[in-house]
Amino acid sequence: RKTTITQIRLGGTSRVDTSLVISNEGWESAESVIITNGYSFADALAGGPLSYALDAPILLTANSEVLENSVLEQIKALGAKNVIILGGTFAVNQNIENQLIAEGFAVERLAGTSRMETAVEIAEKLYTVYGQYPENAFISYGYNYPDALAVSAVAAVSKTPILFAYADGKLDQSTIDYLSNSGISKATILGGTLAVGENCEVALNDMNISNNRIFGTSRYDTAFAIVSAYDNLFSGIDIALATGNSFPDALAGGAFAAKKEIPVILVHPTFTAEGLLDYIKTKDPQNVYIFGGIGAVSDETVDRHTYF
Repeated sequence: RKTTITQIRLGGTSRVDTSLVISNEGWESAESVIITNGYSFADALAGGPLSYALDAPILLTANSEVLENSVLEQIKALGAKNVIILGGTFAVNQNIENQLIAEGFAVERLAGTSRMETAVEIAEKLYTVYGQYPENAFISYGYNYPDALAVSAVAAVSKTPILFAYADGKLDQSTIDYLSNSGISKATILGGTLAVGENCEVALNDMNISNNRIFGTSRYDTAFAIVSAYDNLFSGIDIALATGNSFPDALAGGAFAAKKEIPVILVHPTFTAEGLLDYIKTKDPQNVYIFGGIGAVSDETVDRHTYF
């Protein structure tokens, strides 16, 4: 039995609070922060690579008329000067943007008319940060979160954008334009053909972009397949666990994991992906970070993945 792993739970009383706890653990200060809607994943899932590029924590908001005071206080405590909002005014209220500007922050909103376009806006922002386009892109289904969450830390550390496809695999024109203009030569499709249809390969082949798929028989198997395929990217010795049944904890947590260069493993209350325990044993982590409270990832689930 491996009993020397230290369990560090990063969870608050709400998803917004959890993002603040994760931010506190990962950042003493930050020049920039990213704000996104904690109750709608559409615009936020592509944000992991940008968080890493800017060394910016991802803070969540419930998107009421004003920004939560706790979130505003955290931005100030970090000493941030810049706030990047992901998504349009339906995702993060215009009043919140106005409030942040009034508080003296430089605010930039990355938003398109759809989640597909917002992902492209984030990818273009990565270009302005890094000064060059990447060689690769990840493409996941845009209307569900597990595969994009699973790749978040991987995409971040490898400086690779996350783009979205429709269920039938068709790509939005904005995505096609970005892929064509950026000169990306390789794309990895996340999930099986039920998640992203074969039209995706067709579109990529038409653009002479070589492509492959990473997938498993469930979201957990897919998540583990992604983590194991890119294990060499993780220089950190620890691991992080998050529920695969909802997105907010892993969203803020993905930014933290990328900063530490450790994998985020999506876990299920009773089911364990084949090979996952062997992978964790091989990693021999010192710490396991758990994103969210016991309602998200129970102590029993943590024990099952850390006591062998």
